[in-house]
Amino acid sequence: MSEQTTGTKTKKTGIIVAIAAVSTLLMSFSMQAGILSAIAGSFPAASDSQVQLIYSICSLAALPSMFGVVKLSEIISKKKCIILGVVILVVGGLLPLLLHSQIWMLYISSALIGFGMGFINISTATLISEHFQGPDKGRVMGIQAAIQGVGAAAFSVLGGAIADWLEWKWSFLVFLLGIPVLILFAILMPEDQPTKQEKSERTPFLTKNLLILIGINFLFNLMSTGFQSNISMFIDTEGMGSVTLSGVLTAFFMVVGVPVGFALGFYMQKLKRWSNVIIAVLAAVGMLLIFTAHNLVPVIIGTFLVGVSFAAYPPINMTFICSVVKQENVSRSIATNNACSCIARFASPVIINFITGFFGGGIRTNFIVSGIGLAVVFILLLIFNPVKNTDLE
Repeated sequence: MSEQTTGTKTKKTGIIVAIAAVSTLLMSFSMQAGILSAIAGSFPAASDSQVQLIYSICSLAALPSMFGVVKLSEIISKKKCIILGVVILVVGGLLPLLLHSQIWMLYISSALIGFGMGFINISTATLISEHFQGPDKGRVMGIQAAIQGVGAAAFSVLGGAIADWLEWKWSFLVFLLGIPVLILFAILMPEDQPTKQEKSERTPFLTKNLLILIGINFLFNLMSTGFQSNISMFIDTEGMGSVTLSGVLTAFFMVVGVPVGFALGFYMQKLKRWSNVIIAVLAAVGMLLIFTAHNLVPVIIGTFLVGVSFAAYPPINMTFICSVVKQENVSRSIATNNACSCIARFASPVIINFITGFFGGGIRTNFIVSGIGLAVVFILLLIFNPVKNTDLE
């Protein structure tokens, strides 16, 4: 093996490790899902939707940063964009330690977390697309999804345990984990150059195929978020356990994505354009199982199935998007897709609660609504999936 080949391999390994490290923070906001019932106890006048907004506002706040970072990366490197995102996320995560007496203070914290998350999300996805091609791209995106699961699980378990031992406000201490992550990323990630693109070089990127993938992904996120925003209150209202159990379930939901992420490259090589079809079925079945649950067994099985889907769908969809757009349009396409995902996650509690309320249901009914919506995703993918097997080779 030549020195050049060895050097390239070492560089790419460093990039993977750096991206994996910072990806542990991408789902750190999931910690909030496990302690929502504890937070609700401190704000008895707040409605379910107002409490759930603490979790979902992260996704809304990521919107401006996702588009802003595309422009910012024309001025500074994507590495610096990610470092800035981590700093904002950590500051936002630690804010409730000082400001927590009013629910709007938690909204500000969540907004900062989401804003930083947007910087990290788009910049890491673009770096993967720039440095890896073909099956390697899907493999690295799968690894990133797996590591997100590890990070989310760690944040959820620690956050839930701290809420039980002390108070829910101390759960936000877990965001201190962002400091060693920032140091590791800064050391391992090689510096890149700003990618300014002249207007004459830009081509339209909102093609029919891209819009189809974004639209179906929007519905998937709208309905799959029904798990995170409802599971804590479901466990509480059904008398199945404590805040710790909610945190453990949220962690389990995330950690099942670890083996899924590592196996995703092989899975996509075999099923190619049909990869997301099976994932949508699993998500729908998982939600329906939780809806019918009167003990923890179907809840655990349903959590597993939805967790697998939640881990697998985004990187598969991201790979699909990269396969149907030109390289110069990847950043804008990913930003648009992820922005729509954020809108869906933000709107999810409001829309699902509205549908449930229309039929006179409660927290349990939210899971059947989510399950039916995910079944629709399955049907849409069967009929309209624009990706060809040859696009993924």
